[in-house]
Amino acid sequence: MHKVRQLRVIIPVMMLVSIFMFVPFSGFPRSVLAIGEGGNASHSTLLPRSAPQEEDDRRAHTLFLESTFYGTSYESIRRMKIPYTVRGVYVTGWTAGGSRMDDIFSLFDQGVINAVVIDVKEDRGEITYRTNVPLAHETKSDARRYIADIDGLLERLHEKNVYTIARLVSFKDPHLADAKPNLALTRKTGGVYTDNKGVRWIDPYQESVWAYNADVAREVARKGFREVQLDYVRFPENGKKVDAEVRYANAQGWTKDEAIMHYIDYVRDALEPYPVFLSADVFGLVTTVQDDMGIGQTWDKISRYVDYISPMMYPSHYAPYSYGQKVPDVKPYEIIHYGLLDALKKDALMREAGEHPAVIRPWYQAFTASYLPKGQWMRYDQEAILAQIRAGMELGIDSFLLWDPRNDYDKTVFQNGLPEVQTMHDQK
Repeated sequence: MHKVRQLRVIIPVMMLVSIFMFVPFSGFPRSVLAIGEGGNASHSTLLPRSAPQEEDDRRAHTLFLESTFYGTSYESIRRMKIPYTVRGVYVTGWTAGGSRMDDIFSLFDQGVINAVVIDVKEDRGEITYRTNVPLAHETKSDARRYIADIDGLLERLHEKNVYTIARLVSFKDPHLADAKPNLALTRKTGGVYTDNKGVRWIDPYQESVWAYNADVAREVARKGFREVQLDYVRFPENGKKVDAEVRYANAQGWTKDEAIMHYIDYVRDALEPYPVFLSADVFGLVTTVQDDMGIGQTWDKISRYVDYISPMMYPSHYAPYSYGQKVPDVKPYEIIHYGLLDALKKDALMREAGEHPAVIRPWYQAFTASYLPKGQWMRYDQEAILAQIRAGMELGIDSFLLWDPRNDYDKTVFQNGLPEVQTMHDQK
């Protein structure tokens, strides 16, 4: 059975100081929040790679890290959490592989946006590039290959010093559910389960599903992505209704949040040989609620196993009167402020318990929710986007990601740079 590794973090203060003083932004080593002996990363079903090739990979990664950190040993680097100020935007595989990517590159030239989140496995289950993962070939999940030359794209991005994040949708995978019904969530009455939008999901309890996602994660890490981001790392919404209808393959007897925790740890083990960060997206309300909301997401069980945790804090997604705001979408500053304040409180409790939470890097809304009823939404322009960023920065959270499913980002938002803020530390 897959075992959770115990947390062990060593943070040499003087070494951290020297690193932050001298390391150029171009270095993006994998930090390890949780180090354990005998990490299990042997679940790969990728096409065979020779032992010398694996050893060459490890040697190259070690040399890269040690040269970047001026002689600091690889083992020491792996024991440190080294946060980077990452300010990124999301792009689909279709955008990344087409001419619209030029518009994204123009954002980098403004000097604020320095990162991009690219779909490598999206929420229809399609892999957006040519893959060598056998199950992907068997199910033809990479048939469309929106990104014809992913290696060339990464080279172009890294030449501009852009931090690259591979978005990997975990359990919302209707393509795999159709191709392999034995891996899907199934109804107690028989047949594959579909949610209220008619979408099929794969079963988060099945380790063979974990292995497939881990194979994709390893592959994009080898290609040079600086980070793997797990999205839809959860069970379907309306948990009680789902539980009444679905038969889970839960031989271990885990709760939902335990299954998600074990899955993330599994992927982390798989990525252990590579200099790549691991992150996870969670519902915005996970910062505040105490239970898993029926979807398997609890803050501490996820935060302890990733380098970055990204609550999706889109004001349009909050219910009326959340945090005392009658119409959340028209109160972007307030929603972000109160939501992140709760996240910081949860982090403080983790530290009191001797745990090491992930760096908080929220998703902010960069789209207009005009699908909401009249009077329940507003246009998300420069002012609305900067209000969210300011709310985070005032709490000491400088990193962020912007979400617009259409990838239609307003170039005027950062024409004057970032807002000047007074942080909580400054106010003391």
